[in-house]
Formats: sequence, structure tokens, C-alpha cells
Amino acid sequence: MSAPRERATASDRVTTNERATTGDQATTSRPVTTDGQAATSERVITSEGVTTRGRASRAFRQWRLPALLAAGVLIAGGVIALLQHQPSPVHYLDPAGTGQSGGHALADLATARGQVVMRSQVPDTSPQDTAHAAGGALELITNPGQLTAAQLRQAAAFDGDILLVDPNAAALRAIAPGAGIAGHAGPAVTEPRCGLQAAVLAGSVYVDGAALTTSAPGAQVCYPDRGGGHWLVRYSSGGSRTVTVIGSGTPLTNEYLADGGDAALGLNLLGGARRIVWVVPSAAPAGAGAQGGQQSFLSLVPWPVYLIVIQLCVAALLAAAWRARRLGPLVAERLPVVVRAAETTEGHGRLYHARRARDRAAEELRAAAVSRLARFAGLSGLGPAAPGTAGRDTGGRDTGRRDAAAEALAARAGRPAAEVAALLHGPPPATDQDLVSLAADLDQLERKIHQS
Repeated sequence: MSAPRERATASDRVTTNERATTGDQATTSRPVTTDGQAATSERVITSEGVTTRGRASRAFRQWRLPALLAAGVLIAGGVIALLQHQPSPVHYLDPAGTGQSGGHALADLATARGQVVMRSQVPDTSPQDTAHAAGGALELITNPGQLTAAQLRQAAAFDGDILLVDPNAAALRAIAPGAGIAGHAGPAVTEPRCGLQAAVLAGSVYVDGAALTTSAPGAQVCYPDRGGGHWLVRYSSGGSRTVTVIGSGTPLTNEYLADGGDAALGLNLLGGARRIVWVVPSAAPAGAGAQGGQQSFLSLVPWPVYLIVIQLCVAALLAAAWRARRLGPLVAERLPVVVRAAETTEGHGRLYHARRARDRAAEELRAAAVSRLARFAGLSGLGPAAPGTAGRDTGGRDTGRRDAAAEALAARAGRPAAEVAALLHGPPPATDQDLVSLAADLDQLERKIHQS
């Protein structure tokens, strides 16, 4: 629309000239355009004299090298993790396990007295185990709950003595059908109270886990509990072969092996077998459930990489705090770039237009016109209304002065006093067209008074 642009030039001519005279063109006193209302200024000027895009470019150049270094460290850590050899998982009572639940200490004791400990995975147990049994071998099964039914049947086919640790019902049916689970034993330190030489020589041991019962003829039971079950059951199966079942492997672990008679019991149960086939579940047995499947990338990343990332994050936070702007009171500075008053006026007008602030725009137009007319006509009672009071009867002495000043202006312009008062202090316009008409009427009123 051409009318708003013309109104912006005419109604703010004095304001622009005054700013140019004082040299402070960057600060206009609440000017507006009559297209009413405005959006943001086309150009964003900062106190450092750079645009927002220039600041972003400078920040990118500043943080580019640290970001590249951090990315390089992460990529190098990932490559190292992928190239690392992943050791096979260590299971409960694993002869290679050196943790508290491992069986490395018992395997070392057996090796020290001349026995050969063979770590064998099921179902990868080779047929050579059967041949070893003929020369005096014992099969030690410490994780029967992680074996499938086929693996349990394969373990039960071992042609030699069997030591079954911490069994479940499926393992007892497949490997030791002469024994069953009667309940739960312990935890407690218990005397053997039986005639089995291996238990009598060991003495009291720490027992927990399953309480067993047996129906096999000639079976020996040791370490009774209050419920009538026993922690250890041994019976003969298939001629000269013996099957020994214990309710848990806690006394055989690295953590408890040195307590009481635990080590003696473990070695006595291994007996005089020259070879011990220590059955360990494979890395991903079919029935292992959640233990199988592909490992995630994060599980392959070594722990030192996480430490490096944490250190980088801390360093980045410290650098951000160091480079951040310090909070404090606002400081008035002279702008290094001169902004034309007309450009500021247009920007304010677009802001008012974007927010549909017709009332604020009308107040600005009337305040500027009243200020210029009061100076020109020498009228002291023609001050602008307080913000937000346009169109309202404030009463009192101020209203009387404004009415008197409006009559004086009406006399000079040759227009009715009520019309001039409504033009200068009337209600806000209801539409954009009303705002444009108001600006044009104010401009026409000023021209008539200047020409009078």
C-alpha cells in the first residue's frame, strides 16, 4: 500500500531530521509506519559490529579443531574395540575363571597332584572323552542348567564316573535318575554324618542349594538338612561307574574353597581319576536364551574409551564455561554502525503489523503528532496521553487542559474542536484501514496548522 509508506515519511519527518542533527541516528523515539505494525528489522546489528551469521562462522572455526580431535578419539576407540580379541565367556565354576564364582583354584589343586584337567564344551565334547574314561576319567558337570536336553543326554553317555553339581530336575532325569530334589538346604556349615570316606575326611563344609533324596539301592547320603534331604548323594550306576550329586557348587568356588573342609571335599570327590573332563557350556548354547545373539557395539567398546569420552566432555564443559559471556549489568555503548532512522522506523512498523498492535501504533502516531504540534503552537496542555489510556476519560485537570488545547488547535485549523480532540485522543482504530485513515488525518491536521 502506498498510503502507509507516505505516512511514514511525512509523520516522522521531524523526528528523522532531529536525529540526524544530533548525530544519534541509531536511536529514534518510538517511530512507526502507518502500515501499522512491523516485523523484525532486516538487519541484526550486535554490539561487536558483526552479524549473527558472522558470529556463527567464527564459532565454527573456533571449535572445529576440538571437535575433529574428539571425533578422532572416538573413531580410534571403536576401531581398537572391533579389532580386539573377545575372550570366551567365563561361566560359573569354570576352570579358567579366576573370579569369586570361578573354579580355577580347584583346577590348580587337581593339576598340582598330577591330574589332567580337560576343559570341554558341550556339545563340542569329542569322542575321545569315552576313550579317556577307560583309563580312569571323571566327568565334572558344573552348569547343567545351561545345557539342552540333547547335551544332557550326551553328558549322561560318558563311560566313567560323573560328578554333577547344582542340578535341576531335567539334569537329574537325564544324568542321575536315582536322585531327586527334596527341597532347599542351608546355607549352613554342616557335618557329613555319613560313612562316605570322601566326606568324613573333609569334615564340615558350607552347604546350600538343593536338598537331595535318592531311591537308588546302596546309595550313600551325607550332610543332612532339617527337612529330611541331604546335600550329597552317591550311588553306583552301570556296574563300576559312580554318580555323585551335590546340591550346589558353592564350596568348590574360588571364594569358599579355602574355608573349612571345602578344598578337601572337592579333591576327595574328584578322587583318583587321572583325567577330569570339566564340562563347560558352549558360548551360545541353544537353550541359553538371552546369552546368545549378536553383541551390541557398546558392549565391544573397551572401558578406557568411556573414560576418554568422559574426560573430553568435562574439558568441553570447562571450555564452554570459560568462553561463555559473563553475566552482569547492561552497559550502554555507542553503536559502531550508523543505522538510518527511516530504517528503524520501518522495522518498528513491521513489528507492530506482525503483532496486530493497532492500539500501540495509534498511540505512537498520536504522541508524535501531539509533541510536534505542542512545540509548534506553544501549547503546554497538549501533552500525549499515558500509554494504554487513549480513548478513555481520565478526568480531572489533564482532560480539561487537553480539551482547551484541542479547541485552540481546532481554531487554527478551521475544524470542529470535538473532531480535533477525537483525532488526537480518541479510541484506538478497529481495523488496519482505520489506522491508515488516522495517520492521513493527523498528517492533514499538521499541514493545516503549519499553513495557518
